[in-house]
Amino acid sequence: ARTTIGIPGENHREMLKYLVHMLHESVAQRKDLTEKIEAAVDGHPYGRILRSFPMLGYVGAATLIGVIKNIDNWPDDRSLKKACNVYPISLQSGKSHPKSEPGKEGDRICRGTLTRTVMACVSPIAHENDMRDYYLRLTHRGKPKMKALVSTAGKTVEIIYYCLKNDKLYEYQGKYKFKVSRS
Repeated sequence: ARTTIGIPGENHREMLKYLVHMLHESVAQRKDLTEKIEAAVDGHPYGRILRSFPMLGYVGAATLIGVIKNIDNWPDDRSLKKACNVYPISLQSGKSHPKSEPGKEGDRICRGTLTRTVMACVSPIAHENDMRDYYLRLTHRGKPKMKALVSTAGKTVEIIYYCLKNDKLYEYQGKYKFKVSRS
């Protein structure tokens, strides 16, 4: 009866012990890596500025630092948007209706980081920020939510570029605030 399917054998118990041991080791390694990332971001000249952005954590800031490296190497925000993979490619040909698709060049991990950051910024629990204002403005104008999310990620890169170039912390400006027109 001990070797039947319903009752796990000794090998099964040993495998579970091993997996639990590996889980505990992974959690300890994750904590150590997280502390190292936090220390590296805090010690980097851009860390203070990037951490001033709402909902951008240490791992997101480290990802952006890895892509940006030195802000002086970027001639404009458009080239940085391309490196972060948050730019559209125009599919318009002739007089057809303009269409676009996401760009293919750039760091896909950075794009994911920016998209997740924007998703957190537009959530109802986030404090007021320019990303939420810009996203709401786009969606109210009829832009699909996913395209508005990527466009907002691109706008976030523009704001990051400005802040890093001018060595300024992010501050909520309110200039993208959606204004309801009353008819």
